[in-house]
Amino acid sequence: MSPSEKIEWIETEIARLEHENTSLKEKNANQTPDHHTDTMNYYHNGEDPKKLGKYLDDLDSTRKQQRTQQIKENEEEIKQYKEDADYYTQKTHAESTTRAIPQSGKKSSEIQQIRNKYESAHSVTGNKKTVTLPNGTKIKCRYKLVEADAPTASHDENTYSPTKGFPTSKDGKTVNDRDYQNDKDAQESVRKIAANFNSLALESPPIVTKDGIVISGNNRTMSSKLAAKNGTDTAYLEDLQELIDEYGLEESDLSDFKHPRLILEMDAEHEGDYTTEEFAQFNRDTKKTMSNVEKAVKVTKTLNEEKIQSIASQLSGYETMGELYADAKGCQSFVAKLIDAGIIGDNEKAQYLKSDGTLNDTGKDFTETVLVGTILNEDNIRRLDSTGGKRIRQKLVRAILPLVENKGTGKEYSFNKELNEAVDIAVSVAKNHEIYPNVEAYLAQGTLFGESKPDEVTGKLAKLIHDEGEKAFASRMKNLGAGLKHSAEGEMDIFLGGVETKQSLMERFLSIQKSITDILTTLHSKEQTIRSMVAEALQKQCG
Repeated sequence: MSPSEKIEWIETEIARLEHENTSLKEKNANQTPDHHTDTMNYYHNGEDPKKLGKYLDDLDSTRKQQRTQQIKENEEEIKQYKEDADYYTQKTHAESTTRAIPQSGKKSSEIQQIRNKYESAHSVTGNKKTVTLPNGTKIKCRYKLVEADAPTASHDENTYSPTKGFPTSKDGKTVNDRDYQNDKDAQESVRKIAANFNSLALESPPIVTKDGIVISGNNRTMSSKLAAKNGTDTAYLEDLQELIDEYGLEESDLSDFKHPRLILEMDAEHEGDYTTEEFAQFNRDTKKTMSNVEKAVKVTKTLNEEKIQSIASQLSGYETMGELYADAKGCQSFVAKLIDAGIIGDNEKAQYLKSDGTLNDTGKDFTETVLVGTILNEDNIRRLDSTGGKRIRQKLVRAILPLVENKGTGKEYSFNKELNEAVDIAVSVAKNHEIYPNVEAYLAQGTLFGESKPDEVTGKLAKLIHDEGEKAFASRMKNLGAGLKHSAEGEMDIFLGGVETKQSLMERFLSIQKSITDILTTLHSKEQTIRSMVAEALQKQCG
């Protein structure tokens, strides 16, 4: 890693820690914390209802102390990072140069037409911003407000065919190294981002040359245009309005736009031909992110139950995945298991660990994605890799072993189909709490499902995935999996006089209302019936 890359990485870590501290401080300041899940877990574990208030107060106090300690540790880490950044900045000062592109001839008529369209559109310029490429090259830019349709992406957002006039290579192919015309996954990504176009697009604005050519962020640009046409950019516009001053712009600047978009425009004129190598250089980080998910999906196919069991054994000593992530020794043991299972190489572990030995965000996301990939379809894998979905992903990781075992029991007793449907529902609720405060509200919207409305069992499973604590959910899945396994193997239920069906088992184990007392009462009633039958038979025999 070059000094410039180290600085960029350090800045990313500082931003992450500062964001984490802001969130922790907000939680500490919250006078009315949400105890819904805590209360459910408390009753689920059979604790004394009279002591619930004290339990919650003690829980709040402990969590506040832990958050306060974490804030202090983060602040110390930020201080150290800043010292490191100063060191590397001084070291690279003489080496850092602004990218210079070789001179070339006159621009083609096609590029000139794209430029004319871009320059004629309304725009407002904001703050300066220097972008550092993966190879250490620095590009000076400025934030700029433009209309959604002003920049030109490599492909048409409707047909995915190459955009007319966009730079091409000598063989006539688009210079963008990602082939949206033939890559169905890339097309689907454009549509999905457009369907919920939000503030994530502000975190990494497209980089555009003065010609109006999008050199980095073609996916986001196409999604942006689709969102503008479909009216799915409301969340983005609201967040842009709220954050506008961070970019050296004012809220009043937005008034003259129909669908304003934030971009980064390069300061220097683009000189010379646009090349595939140049696009690849700008997009290298994006490709790494894409390949991280793809790598996780690929690795998933090599995992067997034995490897998963070995990894899952590292999770048993923790209430939540968060507790594991806070334990440096536990994280290092966990990573050792991943290496043993062939999920990562020994030479790769550095990119997944922080300097204190705990897993960094990349490590958490990658390993969680690999594990849930053994039980979920690819759509759900990708949906979980987002805000709202990550909490659910951690819950599934805690229950991974029984879920994997159940998937292998065969169609008749596997609930993998229901699990995937339930995850889809739970994530939809988690991402849209302002619309759906809970799973019940989501399921009540019958028009969302048409003729394929989820059955009662899937709805209950979705509620547990969304509401229940990690440990309680893992315990419930373990018990459910064991019951289904016994029935799949033909084990008779002495009270039913036969093998219990999957439907009956799932209704019993997923029931949120039915307490253990209710179950024992039912069993006692059946026992009494059997005793009466035996007594009656003996009486007849004696008589």
